[in-house]
Amino acid sequence: MNKSCPIYDSAYAEMERDLGPIKAQFLFNKFGKTPNYKEMLPDIIQAEEEFKTSSYSKFNSTTHFTQKDVLDTIDKLQDEILFNEENHTYQHKLTGEYFQSVTNAMTEIGYGPKEGISEENLDKMDRAARIGTVIHNEAENYFKNTNVKVNNGIELSNAAKNAFIGRILNDKFKKDANVQYRSEVVVFDPINKIAGTIDLIVVNSDGTVEIYDFKTKVGSRIEGNKFIESGGFKYYTSDKFGKSYQNKFNLQLTVYKKILHGHGVRVN
Repeated sequence: MNKSCPIYDSAYAEMERDLGPIKAQFLFNKFGKTPNYKEMLPDIIQAEEEFKTSSYSKFNSTTHFTQKDVLDTIDKLQDEILFNEENHTYQHKLTGEYFQSVTNAMTEIGYGPKEGISEENLDKMDRAARIGTVIHNEAENYFKNTNVKVNNGIELSNAAKNAFIGRILNDKFKKDANVQYRSEVVVFDPINKIAGTIDLIVVNSDGTVEIYDFKTKVGSRIEGNKFIESGGFKYYTSDKFGKSYQNKFNLQLTVYKKILHGHGVRVN
């Protein structure tokens, strides 16, 4: 993963703002990275005709996808990429090419854990990751009406399941026949060779799209009349263990959003 990858590049953000996400992606694919896209304007003007005849031309900043358009695009992506959960790899089904995961790409540019973290904290992080896997599985079961179990040494209590499903999923995502949900959606960027899995994509009846990534943290508790922070969001904005969780999560969702933009799907 190149650290100047357009998907993270401020020049790309400027280009996307001025030209629209689809045209920006097309031009970056054609010309590669640039410190200042305005220096490329003569070349960009010459590329206009090529853009009009390209597959990108059916998407532009004013394109409005219907709900069916969005669902068809998402489903097509699932048909093209294979995710191996055991070794966390993504492979294109037609070409056999492997794609780097978004999380690994983020680690390469400084969004992984700091070096020198104690074994105790690494163990805590591993357990937290396994809890997160179970929570993700519960969400997937909820939206797909399945009952798949994860065997990783973590067992959620019925109270915890009911709290997650009842107080979060039911309240936030009231099932509506006019709204479509896609859980554990694999997306990929064929240019930058990265891929990732979006926990939940909500496609509203008007074609607008929302993306969600479920995160779990160790909870706080009340003892007597005192509020005790036992971890959890105490470190949400802290850089104690590396880049803050807030920065990591924001970047992760932004990358997913840009990947979907590259396929013509607009995210709210």
